[in-house]
Amino acid sequence: MIPLFKVAMSTTAHSAVAEVLASGMVGEGPQVARFQKALSKLFEHGCVIPLSSCTASLALALRMAGVGPGDEVISSPFTMVATSAMIKQAGGTIRWCDIEPATLCADTRSIREMARAGATKAIVITCVGGLVPQGLEQLAELDIPVILDCAHALTTTYRDKHISHWGDYCCFSFQSIKPLTTGDGGALTLRDSAALERAERLKWYGMSRRVPESVSRLQHQMAADIAEWGYKYHLNDIAAAIGLSNIDLALENIQTTGTVSRGYLKALKGLDAINPVTPAPQCSPDWWLFGMLASERDHLIDHLAENGIESSPMWARNDRYTAFQEPNSRPLPNLDRVVSEVIFVPNGWWLSDDDQQRIVSALKDFY
Repeated sequence: MIPLFKVAMSTTAHSAVAEVLASGMVGEGPQVARFQKALSKLFEHGCVIPLSSCTASLALALRMAGVGPGDEVISSPFTMVATSAMIKQAGGTIRWCDIEPATLCADTRSIREMARAGATKAIVITCVGGLVPQGLEQLAELDIPVILDCAHALTTTYRDKHISHWGDYCCFSFQSIKPLTTGDGGALTLRDSAALERAERLKWYGMSRRVPESVSRLQHQMAADIAEWGYKYHLNDIAAAIGLSNIDLALENIQTTGTVSRGYLKALKGLDAINPVTPAPQCSPDWWLFGMLASERDHLIDHLAENGIESSPMWARNDRYTAFQEPNSRPLPNLDRVVSEVIFVPNGWWLSDDDQQRIVSALKDFY
């Protein structure tokens, strides 16, 4: 079976972890600091904080944006359930926006129509497969915090800037099957150094982990005040060592995935039954997923499985879960159509040329 996902692990990760285990420091220490600097360089962004997961970064971003009980947050139902769960954990009320079929991301026109100054506390957008919605830059005009779920968008650029420059808060994932894995982990980018300083405290109960040279960590913890309570969201040195070992491999694999995805776009051109997801103008995506809208989707999934190819719709629409049903939801006609047609096929670094041809042939044979 050609899988949708595989774990990419550098051959140097094992020795890097062994060094950390032998060092006596396995919590947050020098490896996390090194990883933070590496991410800052990769993102070309000065305010990056490594965290224990992308879910943690979403929770922290919502807290930083001021979302609390009863506050209105606009989000799309087409996302991993973690996105919606964190809005609910913050106490937010979700107002569901429609998606644009071309990218599967939230429809920014729908968002602009829905946003209410003084009432909408935050906008959450998932960069599906590493893509961005058209008109992303226009959301800045609303003067409402934009949180980008960049779990699929490690190196995605838009208008020649890394994706981290297009949101007030951007949340990244280093979960096991992502291009850059730390085993599990995440990162959050913030607009300025003041926000970064606050987030650094909130990630660890409200205490700063920057210990003055004149005192020990324990002395610092005993003496420091906690002005604002926080969480246990910090990354550890074991995970950071894995991440540092995997950065070069991740960048290489992202390039391969892009080549495979562009190959699909070329090979499937003219096949009327399939509409591949395509990037917005001036977006250079990671292509973590390759999606398409296909007629007879469920039968196609069975056909691909019979040919030894894994495929999936990826997510159930979140607004159909009991936990996330909201009163007075507006119609979502694009999502209503797309949800029965969307399918993702393997496009990762592990595909050979023969594997990709096999997938293309199976798609064409079905129709």
